[in-house]
Amino acid sequence: MPSYESILARVICLVSRRIPDRPLRDTTAYLADLLLDSITALELVTEIEDEFGIVIPLRELPNLRTLGDTARRLQQVMGDR
Repeated sequence: MPSYESILARVICLVSRRIPDRPLRDTTAYLADLLLDSITALELVTEIEDEFGIVIPLRELPNLRTLGDTARRLQQVMGDR
């Protein structure tokens, strides 16, 4: 199973393609720090799903507030495969 750090690095890379001028770290919040609207947030989730070959159920999205939350959830899902 990939480490949290390697997953977080990939998530940060994906987000930085869309938002290149912001410093990104595990505590970066999608809404508060990146000011993403709902459409952009869903597009980003789709990119993350494609990158990792998984599906994130819509009911889980409110729990993914930061890049670190996303990396932890991805690690859980990938470990369950």
